[in-house]
Amino acid sequence: MSKYFFVLLSLITGSICGQINIEELRLDDDTSGMWSGHIESELTYKKGNSDVLLLESTVALEADWEKSSLLQVLKGDIGESNGNRISNEFVAHLRYVNRFSSEVYAEAFLQYNYNLSRKILNREIAGGGVRFLLVEEPAWKIRLGAGAMFEREEFDVARSGAQSRETILIRGNTYLSVNIVPAKNITIASTTYFQPAFKAIENFRILSETKAAFKFSEDLSFTIKFNLFYDNIPLQDLKVYDIDSKYGVEWEF
Repeated sequence: MSKYFFVLLSLITGSICGQINIEELRLDDDTSGMWSGHIESELTYKKGNSDVLLLESTVALEADWEKSSLLQVLKGDIGESNGNRISNEFVAHLRYVNRFSSEVYAEAFLQYNYNLSRKILNREIAGGGVRFLLVEEPAWKIRLGAGAMFEREEFDVARSGAQSRETILIRGNTYLSVNIVPAKNITIASTTYFQPAFKAIENFRILSETKAAFKFSEDLSFTIKFNLFYDNIPLQDLKVYDIDSKYGVEWEF
């Protein structure tokens, strides 16, 4: 019951981002037990298409079986800009993973989100792929993922403008993830995603996130993140990049 209480609490204290780093939210591959989870709250300063201060909350719940797992994620923000209360982003993500071996995984996912700072009113995604554990050492791991996704986006632009109000694309989805444990209570994780449109390779996006977590108890950590989002062909009047720096507290259970 306490798990569902904290999920509800997070939804109340922070409205639920267009791009989401699933690698950062996964639990370790050898996680045991049916249910496990992750709750995190962060203060975010954004500079780019939006210059605002936000409180961001993330809830991830994972059901784990012998050969498969199901990950559910809700993430969003609430804050102020020029005295006005705002909620720029919301994302709901569902991902099923099947383990072929300790090094190879197949996965399928669904996602819905909006991102008002980038004029995205609705974004719907369905996709899948394969994830590989390339290197596993006591102090570090390297993973590689490759796949594709169907993407539909609806934009907040004038109907009479040159920009289409809707796009439907199939994108590639490739990522590289590196986890390093330099000390007992410190973990550094970096993940970079590359998402080109299949019909127009010049229409690509890059999402990069680097996170340092400093444990101050068995389940609680202080976190620092740096995020870069790059869209090579943004909507009119938008910059090609957004940069976030985040400071937060994370609880794993």
